[in-house]
Amino acid sequence: LYKAGLVHADLSPYNIIISLDKDSKETPCIIDWAQGVMLAHPRSQEFLQADCQHVADYFAKLGVKGATAEEIIRKIKA
Repeated sequence: LYKAGLVHADLSPYNIIISLDKDSKETPCIIDWAQGVMLAHPRSQEFLQADCQHVADYFAKLGVKGATAEEIIRKIKA
């Protein structure tokens, strides 16, 4: 959604759900966009950093080796 010009601005692990299709393929879905902002918002990059940090911290706390917030941001912006 970043490419569409949106930042969630309140992303946490609780706002990511897994959807299963008829073949049991898992797809992450991001919900609860009430706080979302357009990229033109003056704090959009600050919100993006916080969103990515929340997700990276959550998985690190669980012992899951994954991308850092900075790596996530680079992938989002690529």
